[in-house]
Amino acid sequence: MSGINIPGNVKSVQRISITMGGAALTQSDVAISAVNTSKTVINNSGLTLDTAAFDDHDNCLRVVLTNSTTVAFRRSPYAANQASAHCEVVEYY
Repeated sequence: MSGINIPGNVKSVQRISITMGGAALTQSDVAISAVNTSKTVINNSGLTLDTAAFDDHDNCLRVVLTNSTTVAFRRSPYAANQASAHCEVVEYY
């Protein structure tokens, strides 16, 4: 959370869930309502992996606020299994 001064008053919370499956899918974008990126944080709310074929960190998803209306879920190009991620985008006043 470096670079953001959290004043304590929440303006909005947007909860997001996504499932990525199959090889070669390295990024999936999710549209959100516009936020002020300098006053917004993403809280990770969980990750579910296909444990039948778990291959370490390759399947783990990284969540990034790429602009004011897009959250990107990214993972290694070596990932071959289904992974689901959940997060919340919290914007402060």
